[in-house]
Amino acid sequence: MTRQFDDIILNLTESLLDFDYFVDFDKVFLNVKKVSKSIEKLNSLLGNTSTKFDSNLEKLYNEDKDVIAAIPLLLAIRDNVIINHDDKIYVYDFKDKSLSFEDLLLFVTETGLKDFFINKRVNNLKDYLLGIEVGLDTNSRKNRSGKVMENLISNYLIENGYDFIPQATNKLIKNRWNFNDLDKVNKENAPKRFDFAVYNNNKLFLIETNYYSTSGSKLNEVSRSYKELALELKRIKNIKFIWVTDGKGWEKTKRSLKEFFETKETLLTVTDVKSGELKELLDNYK
Repeated sequence: MTRQFDDIILNLTESLLDFDYFVDFDKVFLNVKKVSKSIEKLNSLLGNTSTKFDSNLEKLYNEDKDVIAAIPLLLAIRDNVIINHDDKIYVYDFKDKSLSFEDLLLFVTETGLKDFFINKRVNNLKDYLLGIEVGLDTNSRKNRSGKVMENLISNYLIENGYDFIPQATNKLIKNRWNFNDLDKVNKENAPKRFDFAVYNNNKLFLIETNYYSTSGSKLNEVSRSYKELALELKRIKNIKFIWVTDGKGWEKTKRSLKEFFETKETLLTVTDVKSGELKELLDNYK
């Protein structure tokens, strides 16, 4: 029976999440531990008067400039800050011990941190920072959902005994299987690495995986790039491109997904993988 595009949309998985998706608490507590000594010292500024805050901050600044590196974390910032203030550009590198106290005081004052300390908005900075780190960690959720998809395919390949390389580059593929035909691919169309490369029956299978729970312009871009890549690889003997994707995000972006499907190149969902279609392709592709 000929596979219909609507079958793919109907088989999209509601969720691939596991309980590890939400917060990586080990990472959260480790990040807080790294700055715990600095945070303890900054705790002494809570409840200070305005004048006392300035003098005590300067004292900490002079005694231990490592303390200053923890300040941007209180604003949920890990990187340096560049600010345009009164037509002057300020570059705040909190790990640079040459940062002047005047610039530091301006920063904590204008960002509201000074008021935060003076009015003792929290009782303990460590507990507050734990909350900050939990919030920052949620930014990694998209990566974790992608990892769930990669783990699913990786486990599948292992269980079925395939010879494969995760995060496969052209160099890794050459060294492992002495396969040089990827050199024929236009470098503008080929990614620097594929999620998986599988070598079976003297054929190379290049697999990309992703999962989208929500729609957006990125899905259109991914679909178009994979369409170009699949057509590029199609002209090279003994190479097959496979795209394994899933998620309800495709329901509102199905037009671009259908464009890929209509190239007759291989598009699989999690349901397809579990039903054996990936194995059938890897074992019997000609």
